[in-house]
Amino acid sequence: MTLIAVMVQAQVKIVPQLAEGMKQVYELKGQAEMAGENINLNSTNTYVVTGETPDGYTIDITSAMKVDEDNNLMGIMLNMVQVMLKDIVIKVETDKEGVVKRIINFDEVKTKASANFKDLIDELYEQFPEMAKGISKDQLFKQGVDAIKEDQLLNGILLTPTSPLSLNGKTIQTLVQEPYINSQNIKMKRVYFLTNNNKTITATSKVDMTKDELKDFIIKQVEESAPDQLEMVKQNIDMIINSGMMTIDGTEKVTYQMGDNGWYQSADYSLDLDVMGQKIKTTMEAVLQ
Repeated sequence: MTLIAVMVQAQVKIVPQLAEGMKQVYELKGQAEMAGENINLNSTNTYVVTGETPDGYTIDITSAMKVDEDNNLMGIMLNMVQVMLKDIVIKVETDKEGVVKRIINFDEVKTKASANFKDLIDELYEQFPEMAKGISKDQLFKQGVDAIKEDQLLNGILLTPTSPLSLNGKTIQTLVQEPYINSQNIKMKRVYFLTNNNKTITATSKVDMTKDELKDFIIKQVEESAPDQLEMVKQNIDMIINSGMMTIDGTEKVTYQMGDNGWYQSADYSLDLDVMGQKIKTTMEAVLQ
C-alpha cells in the first residue's frame, strides 16, 4: 500500500528549456502494417527556436522524409502528409511553457503543400494509372487541398506522440487517466506511469468511444472522403453500427526517456488498431541526435 501511495503521488510538469538559436533534431524510424503490406516510415524532424516573444517563443519545424523506393501505392498514401510538407518550414508560436498556440505562416504552408500535392498526384497517376478509374486527378487534388486546415495541422503537432512539443505544459501523474483524441481523430482514454525518478514516462491509451461518438466519427470521415455518399450513410448509420460491421478498437502506447532540459531523448511508439475490420499496426522509434 505504501508503494502504491508513493507511485500515485509521482508527478512531473513538462516545461522544456527554450532559447533563441536552440536546435533539436530527431531521427524517426518505423514501420506500418496495413492491408497486408509493410511500409517504412522514416524521417528527420528539426525544431529550431527562432526567437522570444512577450508571451513565449517562435519555433521553426521542418520534416525531411526519407522515401522508400520500394513503397507501393498504400505506402505512398500513408506517407502523403509528410510528402505534402516536404521542404516546408512550419513556423509556430508557443507560450512560456512551450505549448504551441498557433501556426504563424499557415497560408504559406498551405500554398506550398498544395504545390507538393499536385506534383505527388501527377507522379501517382503516372505510376498507377488505374487510380483514374476510382477518382479523377482533379477530384483527388480538391480533396487533398480541402483537407489542409490549420486546426488539423496544429493537432498534428500537439497530438502526434512522437512530436516533442506534444508533452509541453502537461502535468503528468502516475495512474491519472485523461480523455485523449489521437492523431487519427479517434477518442481514447490515456493513463500515465512515471518511473526512473520521473525521467521515464509511459502513456498507454485505449479506444473509448460511445455509440454516438462512433456515429459522429464515421459521418465525419465520409463527409471528408466521400461526400457524395454522405446522405446514404446518414440514413443507414444506426443499422450499420447495430450490425457490428463498423467498430473501432485498439491501443496506443508510447514510452519517453526525458532529458534534464525537458525535451525527450527518445520515444518508442506503437499503435494497434482495428478500424471497421481493417487492422493497422504501427511502430516508431524517435531518437534525439
